Amino acid sequence: DSGSSDTSPTTASAVSDTTTPVEGLCALITEQDLTALFGTGVKFGTPDTTGSSCNWRVETLNGSNQGRIYLGGSGIPYSKTIADSQQLGQDMVDIEGLGASAHFTTHDIDDLYWITIENGSGTLSVAAEYTNGGTPPPQEDLIAALTQLATVYLAGI
Repeated sequence: DSGSSDTSPTTASAVSDTTTPVEGLCALITEQDLTALFGTGVKFGTPDTTGSSCNWRVETLNGSNQGRIYLGGSGIPYSKTIADSQQLGQDMVDIEGLGASAHFTTHDIDDLYWITIENGSGTLSVAAEYTNGGTPPPQEDLIAALTQLATVYLAGI
């Protein structure tokens, strides 16, 4: 054992342009989440947090919009999210261990991918959206990254 300290470098490309501390739900999103969802060569833009949600823009290193990461309530009953996804022909994958029920959904046309969680406080969402050439990781990795973020989100509420 070479010691207990982790000397691996942090992801230098995953920095935020904001100089003020990140607050609210956005504080739950780490550089590791950013890298798992968007890869390298990106950084956090300015977070938009309301206390009950976080919409955090993701940018290329030169500042071009690459997408966003979202945490917050969906405002739609869980059963309706299922019905809506079925009606739109969206693929759904059940996710075990999150809230009372949870599923991963894709909306390929908009490059929007999310986990919807039925929780005692309502229906919650954890999402990643890809724009301007941003590409998601393979679905298995995307589900794993969103599930990890959802687990942290649920533990923090």
